[in-house]
Amino acid sequence: LKALVIVPPLKAERAPVFQLALRLKKRSRRLKIPLTTPLPKMAGDAPLKKNETVEQNLSKVRQAPTPATVGESVQSMATKAKDQAEATYTSTKTPALEKAELAKAKAIELKSKAVTAAKDPAVQVTVVTAAGGATVGGISSAIGGAVLGGAVGIAAGIVPAIFTFGLSIPAGCIVGAGCGSVIGGAAGSTAGALGAGAAGYGTYTKRKEIVAFTKKVKARAISAAGAAKAKGKKSLDDAKAQAASLGKYVEEKRAEGHKKVVAAIAKAKSEALKGTAKAKELALDRTCQVTAASAAAGATTLGLGGAATGLVAGGTLGAAVGVIPAIFTFGLSIPVFAVIGGTCGTAVGTATGASAGFVSGGAAGYGAYTRREKIASTMSEAKTKADAAAKYVRDTASESALRVRSRLAGGTGGTN
Repeated sequence: LKALVIVPPLKAERAPVFQLALRLKKRSRRLKIPLTTPLPKMAGDAPLKKNETVEQNLSKVRQAPTPATVGESVQSMATKAKDQAEATYTSTKTPALEKAELAKAKAIELKSKAVTAAKDPAVQVTVVTAAGGATVGGISSAIGGAVLGGAVGIAAGIVPAIFTFGLSIPAGCIVGAGCGSVIGGAAGSTAGALGAGAAGYGTYTKRKEIVAFTKKVKARAISAAGAAKAKGKKSLDDAKAQAASLGKYVEEKRAEGHKKVVAAIAKAKSEALKGTAKAKELALDRTCQVTAASAAAGATTLGLGGAATGLVAGGTLGAAVGVIPAIFTFGLSIPVFAVIGGTCGTAVGTATGASAGFVSGGAAGYGAYTRREKIASTMSEAKTKADAAAKYVRDTASESALRVRSRLAGGTGGTN
């Protein structure tokens, strides 16, 4: 009944107005409800606007509340509601259709642009290079991220390892490697796609300039190669001329050098023969033999002495040094250092003694052999003097004994 009294502007999707009007008309006749009864307010009802047609129909119904008047009023309001619904539907449908047509046109335009872009070689090259860069960068960055994330995860898992019995370390490694690979892969793929796509797009769009630059560089290279070839040919001709003159000069110098070489070989041969003879002479020289033997004897003698001395001194010094860390080595450092010191002392003493004995023995042998006659004469003179002195002593002693005896005999009156 409220819908019959106050009719709002209906939308197209609401229930048919005619069916509602007929249904309410039959109910009003059967129940005999006076139209002056106030209508109950239903939940969710919005305040509705009244119009002139509704007011006129209400006035007619109030003046003559008969079924015919109610039917005419309902028919009039239904017709008005239908007209309003059709107007609302038309006003709503036209902008919707316009928007749908506009969206369809934009979709067709976008589709044509997408097809054109997909067929564009620049876009294709950019997509392919971006995909390659994303693949390469993603894989490498994922590997690096997995390694770095695993290391960070292990470091983070060490802290609670005492409470997890060490299980937090591999768990942290797995989680860190997973997160690192995901983050690294995403970052590497993005960077690779952007970089490679930009490079591919720039290369394709600038391909004409690149080809022109390549041709220009090739032409310059060919020109430079031709100039270098001509210059090289000229330099080769000059070198051949210089080589010819130089060959003549070399031939002259070769002949001269050959003569000098032959003379030098002859001289060297002569000097070698002289040197061989001198070496044989020195080898047969008694002085050299005595000097070498004396040097060898001196080296052996003093070398053994130096070795013994070095062994004792080095062992003693090593043992003394080994006493310092003995408290930490439980005394093992003393014999070890003594052996090391003895070995080093033996080596040093042998070298020193052998060198000194070689020099001193050789010098002594050479000096003794070269002055052997003087030494022999000196020893002979010394022997003669010693014999004379001994004879003088014996004679003097005999004379003294005779004097003593004669004095003793004269004093006692005895005879010899």
